[in-house]
Amino acid sequence: MGENISAVEESNEAVSEAPSEAPSEASSEVSSEVTASVEGKKYSDFKEAYADFLKTNEVDEDGSPIQEYMIYDIDKDGTPELLACCGLGEADSHKRVYTFADGEIKFIDVLYTSHTGIWTYPDDNGIILRWTFSGGEDYTRYSLNNNEFTTEELYSGTTFYEDPETGEAITKFKAAKDVVPGAILVSAFSRDNLYPLEMYEVISGDVPKQNNKKYTYPDNNPNFYTEIMEKDSVINVVNLGWAKDLGEIRFSELLKECVIDAGKPSEKRDITYADLNFDGVYECIFYITTQDVNYDAITNDYRVILSKQGDDIYAYLAGYPYENSVTEDGYFITEPDENCDDRDVIRVMYDKEKCFDYHVAY
Repeated sequence: MGENISAVEESNEAVSEAPSEAPSEASSEVSSEVTASVEGKKYSDFKEAYADFLKTNEVDEDGSPIQEYMIYDIDKDGTPELLACCGLGEADSHKRVYTFADGEIKFIDVLYTSHTGIWTYPDDNGIILRWTFSGGEDYTRYSLNNNEFTTEELYSGTTFYEDPETGEAITKFKAAKDVVPGAILVSAFSRDNLYPLEMYEVISGDVPKQNNKKYTYPDNNPNFYTEIMEKDSVINVVNLGWAKDLGEIRFSELLKECVIDAGKPSEKRDITYADLNFDGVYECIFYITTQDVNYDAITNDYRVILSKQGDDIYAYLAGYPYENSVTEDGYFITEPDENCDDRDVIRVMYDKEKCFDYHVAY
């Protein structure tokens, strides 16, 4: 989800080698390197510095596009590092890691991350690189000391086993929590979406649980969202990830052909309600399926979140959602499947046209 479901989630495809640190010779050459657009500038805080970097750098020093970014306090010193996610695809996926000190952005190193997910290392110095390779996997802790990475292998193994009924070889990857308790996937955000950076303190902290809370509907009207649909009210559709920014349209436009998917009629299903922003007021969540007219198949789910903000109704549209369920207090949960024991949980954060989703513990 977020934005996309994070683009750095691990892949099960084969790759030729595990992730590694950049060669030490290269590190020494570029240890103080910063791109020309921010070199020599002084900043009051990391948010200002990182925002400037992301706004002015579309490619890295090798000309590789910066697609996304991550922000995470690797060494737990109170200042998060910026990981610029670069590359044209899995084969050349890499992260350029920066930190903020003495009013400047400082380059640290390159992490090579083909078919690799990055996970948190809670409560201590480090991040986890989780690499998968044709049924094998490797968890490595990268710790940061004096702006240099050191590594420690946490787990390496093969995940094939034979189905006792069919004899088929099955791959089942170990859950990150079973290697490092409390580890969660580090979220990646589009390079041009600076709202997550603005909200860093919120998304990096513990999300409060509000179980057994009494909830209400906008304007204390249980039919509020139903009336939006029935009256074909104007909604402002914002892209949350892998979808379109449609702007202000009538509600019925969402379900017309060629609006979300070209040439594919749509229908809504699975309407539910949850409090996504802890204000005690429900948002409405539903899913859209599209009918492939050529193959007579139902494909390409989309998720829509309806939220009343002031006098306006916003609709956050996300493509290809993975969740199996949504809790009443706003957690989108993807349960383990036949290939992996991970249980993935995200929350959605929004403020009018600004929005993103991010991974959380639950």
